[in-house]
Amino acid sequence: MNRIAKLLPILSLFVAGTVTAFAALPQTMNYQGYLKDGAGAPVNGATSITFSLYSSSPARSNPVWRESRSVTPTNGIYSVQLGSVTPITAPFDVPYWLGVKVASDPEMALQPLSSTGYAFRAGVAESVASSGGSSATITAGGQTMLRIDPNATSPNFTLGNPVNIAGGTGVVGATVSGGGSNTNSCWDTVSRTYNKSCSNTASASYSTIGGGMGNTVSGGNSTVGGGTSNTASGGDGTVGGGAGNTASGLDSTVGGGTYNTASDQYSTVGGGANNAASGANSTVGGGYGNIASGINSTAGGGTNNSASGTDSTVSGFFNTASGYAASVGGGV
Repeated sequence: MNRIAKLLPILSLFVAGTVTAFAALPQTMNYQGYLKDGAGAPVNGATSITFSLYSSSPARSNPVWRESRSVTPTNGIYSVQLGSVTPITAPFDVPYWLGVKVASDPEMALQPLSSTGYAFRAGVAESVASSGGSSATITAGGQTMLRIDPNATSPNFTLGNPVNIAGGTGVVGATVSGGGSNTNSCWDTVSRTYNKSCSNTASASYSTIGGGMGNTVSGGNSTVGGGTSNTASGGDGTVGGGAGNTASGLDSTVGGGTYNTASDQYSTVGGGANNAASGANSTVGGGYGNIASGINSTAGGGTNNSASGTDSTVSGFFNTASGYAASVGGGV
């Protein structure tokens, strides 16, 4: 009568290669054993073996998987790919035990699986759902952490709070990297009240939000790095962070600060608060309440200064440069 006297390292790595959320995971595991007869001599002839997986021990009813096959050992040693006859579809989310039955012998004592078998679980990455060209999601603790929306050009990626949105009809390559909140208490720059949704929304192609909450990017190729209630609505616009800032001009930039606005093409506000660069190619370096409304105008900083003339420059406190190429260096 045949029997398995010794099991060599069991359930070794079942597959080599890369598994993605969109690839079919091979449902097989390598298994190696040593077979000898009742006299202790290694078996070399063909022998029938039945392998079974159970989700409980010592009970042996209702195996979650079973297959029978013929093996031909060499000096008692044999190797098989479990699942090559009957694919292993068990979810590997609970402990399993392997049963081995040689020919007509009783099934041997159940053996707990090593961790390798549970690599099947990596195929779903703790919950990956994908179907054809539809969205794929990764969840943890019952909450969606990542959503991938494929398209023919470049997928849209949404991470962080499930209320975040990257994409929309015809939108490609949009990304929200994190942040977001499912409250409605973020600052609304229009009503100037805390009643805005705190989700992050990147709704234009190749738009990006790095994090924070209540941020909106609706301009193509535009970026909000983080912060709260910032908006980049101009094409190729950038808001680095801060709160309540808006870059609405083409290629406009707000570095940070609070309630700053860069509303014309190539306009820039470096920081500070309540500053506005509303002229083409205009710049406000920082400070408070400064305005650069002239073409190529600059307000270097200070408080409540205005550079309204073309190529004008102003800094200091409550100063105005309204003429062509006018300059106020500082003071009051």
